[in-house]
Amino acid sequence: MYRQFFQNMSLTTLLYVTCTLVFLLFVWHAFSAGKPTPDKSQLVSKSHDASSVLPGGKRSQAEPVNNEELVKFDIEEKRKQLDKELEIARKELTQTHELMATIVSRLDALQSNELGRKIANSEEHFSSVLMLTRFMPQKQKEVSDLAIRFESMVGRSARFTRGIEYDDGCNKVGLYSIDLQSLKKELTNISASIKAIEVVCLKNPATGITIREKIVQAEAAEANAWKVRVSEALESARESRSHLLLAAKQEKQDVELQIDDAKQKLKTVELSGEKTAILLKTDEIAAKQKHETVRAALEIEFQRDESKIRHYLAPFFAMGYSQPASGTVHAPTRKRGPVSMSALRSYGATVQSNGGLECLAFAINGGGNDRSRFSCPHYIGGHISADEDLYRYLITTQELLIKYQYLLVEKGMLAE
Repeated sequence: MYRQFFQNMSLTTLLYVTCTLVFLLFVWHAFSAGKPTPDKSQLVSKSHDASSVLPGGKRSQAEPVNNEELVKFDIEEKRKQLDKELEIARKELTQTHELMATIVSRLDALQSNELGRKIANSEEHFSSVLMLTRFMPQKQKEVSDLAIRFESMVGRSARFTRGIEYDDGCNKVGLYSIDLQSLKKELTNISASIKAIEVVCLKNPATGITIREKIVQAEAAEANAWKVRVSEALESARESRSHLLLAAKQEKQDVELQIDDAKQKLKTVELSGEKTAILLKTDEIAAKQKHETVRAALEIEFQRDESKIRHYLAPFFAMGYSQPASGTVHAPTRKRGPVSMSALRSYGATVQSNGGLECLAFAINGGGNDRSRFSCPHYIGGHISADEDLYRYLITTQELLIKYQYLLVEKGMLAE
């Protein structure tokens, strides 16, 4: 039928139909190219809108999230972040424990093995190992303290319910990580030092004694040297006391003779002006006698308490550039020297009360202090009597400071 239809069409009609079809095809193609294609987000949005409408025009439960749900979502995200940071800190702590165990194991092995005997053949490297051996218990305590601190953070975080608590927890974990990484770096350096000593001493000939035996010998030598120093100090103190007592006795006799002489002259003087001058001289001599006698007695007591003084007042004798100023901080100065006695008085460290003891504690532990606190217990604030060791330490320190304050300045052990 189609063949008969086309056979009956003229050539002109066929060309016309063909051109019409081509034109319609061109128009359809142009319209299709100019029509915008919806992106994925629009399709998802439309799909969501369509799925959220139920028959009858009712909305489904997929409404926009309300504030309460947003808060819950935020808290959950913060909890996940805190858990993540705690897990990282836990891994760091585990690595630090393992590093500490490795160091202790290596030091223990050196105490008796062949390599340790080679190290014992070098005084320099033996001294380094001895120092590290004595130093490690302190580092072990620091690792233990960080482990306790970590468990405390984990325990507190389990009770968090608010976003601000998780924020604060993340901040504390960050500070904790800084302390942990600092200790880990220090232990890494110690491990490297031990390794370097082992490498250097590997070619040394081995000695006949182990490091452990040499440490025992060194400690015995130190103990004997300490006994000698103590004995010499006691003998020196006894000699000084004897000389001071003799000098004080002689000074007293000389002053008494001067007073008797002045009194005798006073009896023969007729002019009131001369009498007044002699009376003033007598008072001056008497005052001088009293001062010298008191000072001589105080010097004797100072000699007796010197070791105690140097132990408790060491944080003030040390050289530095800072001085107690106000609040809980020290102020920098241009002059290097010991702590100023007048600065301690102005700071309130000599006031015999709990407040004075608190000032004394901050004079040692305060911010900006560039001196060591030596054996003074750490203090950052709070009731001063809560820590019995700190309280007893401060009581003794203040008593010694008040009693010998002028003599310490005179001797140059404290600045004016």
